[in-house]
Amino acid sequence: MKEAEHQGQGGKKARGFWSSFFHWWCAPSWSKSDPRAMLILAILAIALMIFGGSQGLIGGCLLLWYLSTVIVPGLWAESLCRRFGSKWGMIIALAPLWLPIVVALSAGLWIH
Repeated sequence: MKEAEHQGQGGKKARGFWSSFFHWWCAPSWSKSDPRAMLILAILAIALMIFGGSQGLIGGCLLLWYLSTVIVPGLWAESLCRRFGSKWGMIIALAPLWLPIVVALSAGLWIH
């Protein structure tokens, strides 16, 4: 009975996780917003933060900040625009871009 079910599926074998991951990884299209490039940058940022000393910590934080400015609007901009409207949704979605600047400026004003 099981052989008949397997034959009915067209003879296709289900690929495992690593096989699917390998085919996804070797796909020919690469761009700035490709998840593979973002995964490599995230691993690089974490390695810099761990092994790079104080300069690596700063560089890794900046690299993770860059990734968050790309990933957060890409993942949540549409749902935020539906919830808060087009204008406020995009302002909130782009928070990783403007929020560190506002915090740095306000911290600079509080120090003096």
